[in-house]
Amino acid sequence: MAKAQPLSTVISSNPYNNSYYEGTTTQISPASKPKFLKTQYSIASLKTSSFLTTQISVSKNIEEEDHYDVIENKTYEELGLDLATEYTIGFYELVEAQDEANRLFNVFVVDPVEVRDEFAPVVEQIKYIDHLYPAPLLLRSLYKKEIIVDSGIDCFIYFSDFDAFLTLYQDGEFLYTKELKFTLENIHELFCEVYGERVSLENFMTLFAEEGLRTTNEENREYLIKLFNEIFAQINEVINFTKRAYEIEEIKRVYIGTSAGVIHGMDEFSQVTLGIESHNFDFEYGFVTSEFYVDQMHQLMHLTAQLGTEDRYDVNFTFFDRPPPFVQRESGRLILLAAAALLTTSIYPLWNLGYTLFANLENESLKKEQRRVHDERVIIEGQVNAQVKLREELNKKISEALKTQQLQKSVLTQIHRQKVMYPMKAKIIADLTKDLNRYQVQLSAISYSDDTKVNTHTFILELVSVQERQITDMIEKLTKENLTSYKISIEEIAYNEEMDNYTSRMKVELR
Repeated sequence: MAKAQPLSTVISSNPYNNSYYEGTTTQISPASKPKFLKTQYSIASLKTSSFLTTQISVSKNIEEEDHYDVIENKTYEELGLDLATEYTIGFYELVEAQDEANRLFNVFVVDPVEVRDEFAPVVEQIKYIDHLYPAPLLLRSLYKKEIIVDSGIDCFIYFSDFDAFLTLYQDGEFLYTKELKFTLENIHELFCEVYGERVSLENFMTLFAEEGLRTTNEENREYLIKLFNEIFAQINEVINFTKRAYEIEEIKRVYIGTSAGVIHGMDEFSQVTLGIESHNFDFEYGFVTSEFYVDQMHQLMHLTAQLGTEDRYDVNFTFFDRPPPFVQRESGRLILLAAAALLTTSIYPLWNLGYTLFANLENESLKKEQRRVHDERVIIEGQVNAQVKLREELNKKISEALKTQQLQKSVLTQIHRQKVMYPMKAKIIADLTKDLNRYQVQLSAISYSDDTKVNTHTFILELVSVQERQITDMIEKLTKENLTSYKISIEEIAYNEEMDNYTSRMKVELR
């Protein structure tokens, strides 16, 4: 695909009326004798009747590499294309219009055979076309170059000798296009019907393009009004259809014009008939020219050529690529191969001698490098061995220090256990003794055990009481008040008939 124009000049081509314009970023002029130049960028546009367009929705579940096949199949079905004809399809994604499930694409379709036939005269003269655009897509350059503000919906209507179209843009992006039946030739024929007799094309164009509705001849003015009524009847139908199809509430502006220049009064007639603010399709592109009037399509092509790839729609129907560079052509490769063979044969003896000298010098250089590397290696090996010995000594010292640390840690642990655990055990026994006295429970025996493996410390108390309730009340009180200090459990409370009392074993595990 063609990139932003880095070449010196641009040439625009119109095979339908055999017109060519060449220029730079600031100038434009007719090319009376167009010819092949490597340094020029070639651009052309397709008339509306030479392509079809539609919108295709594709599920987001479809893989990227399958998009073309899916779009192609849906396009054939949507437009009812002849399956026996191999059409060329171009498309770009409408990123802002996609929803959660689907992606939307604007699709354009051409018959490559028809395109090749139409542009054969152009290719015969300038040999290649870098970019071949559907004409309505050229209008995007007006927004990218900020000639028109990209807000709302704009309607563009253009009449030429061979084409007539109505195109809508929404917020600076292509929305819809429709071919109109009123080319300038058809408008001439329609005027003859309205007028009631044959009028020469030259006389008609004088009246239509130079005088328009400002003509001083009232009779001619009435005929022109009838002509405009016929033209705008179709335009109004297309606009109403588009509003319904695309749910458009308002079209903000209409730009209307012809390849013959501004038609006086046509913009005013459009505004009154359509009820939409209307302007002439005649913009300030910034090109300097000596021509009285330059076809808007040629100026739009030159403006589009200045855009970068990110500002153009990714659609290009050119089948006429630049001739490949000399080294990529079959003839070029053959010539270069023969020249290389001849050169190789003639210089082989000198090459052999030169290579021998080069090899000797290279050998001496490598020997010197080897000696230098060997000396460096001996020095580095000595340094490495010294570091290894030092590391072994340090590891030995670390091991001894770890053993000493472990022994000290064990001693400190034992000291801590003696200082902390013994006073705590004495305090617990004192507290339990108070509770035993409070609930009149006697202590017949007490024992203590340590389990260092699981770090548990346990008292076993043998209890005796006159009433069973004395034991249960005491255990309930101890359980509620000392959950954080120790854990209390009993196996059972037994009644001794001989002694007429109750006994129980209470286990107190320190936390």
